[in-house]
Amino acid sequence: LFVLAILALLAGLIWWTAVSLNRTDRERYLAEGRLAVLVHVSELIRTLHDPYELSYAVAETVGRHLKVRRCLFNETDVERDLEIVHRDYCDGTDSVAGEHRISEYSSITSHEMEFGRTVVNCDSKTDPRTASDYHRGYEANGERAYVAVPLLREGRWVASLWASDNQPRLWTKEEVSLLQTA
Repeated sequence: LFVLAILALLAGLIWWTAVSLNRTDRERYLAEGRLAVLVHVSELIRTLHDPYELSYAVAETVGRHLKVRRCLFNETDVERDLEIVHRDYCDGTDSVAGEHRISEYSSITSHEMEFGRTVVNCDSKTDPRTASDYHRGYEANGERAYVAVPLLREGRWVASLWASDNQPRLWTKEEVSLLQTA
C-alpha cells in the first residue's frame, strides 16, 4: 500500500507541470525550479525500483529544493497508533528513522490527515492545533514548522510526506503545492 500511495501521489506530476506553465514571469521562474524538481522525481520513479530507496531519493530531492531541515515519507498505521520512518533526508539535524506513536503528536492534525487534508503549520509552538503537544512531540524532533501531506489508499491514510524546519516558517503556496504533487 505504501508504494502504491507514493506512486499515486507522484502521478500528479504531469498534471501539475501542465498547470504550472501558464504563469507570470516571477511565477514562471519559480515554476521552472519546481519543474526541474519534478522532472528529476519522474526520472527517479523511472529508474529506482526499491520503494524505500525511491521514497528517500524523492524526499532528498524535495528537501534540498525547499531548503528544509528534514523531509521524509513515513508509513502510517492508525489502528496500531504507529508511524514508521525508514529513512529521512536530514540537513544539519538528527534522523528520526524508526517507529513513533502517532498519539505523541497533535490529535487535531492527525484527524485532519486521516481525512486526507494537508496540514500546514508555520509554528508548532504557537499554532493552537499543536501548542499543547509542542514540548512532548515536536520540540524533541526539531520540528518548529512543517507541512504534512497525507497519502491515502482506498480512503485510508497509509503514509505521509513531511517537510519540516527547526524555525518558524511561512510556507508559500508554491512550496505546499510542490509537496502535494511530489
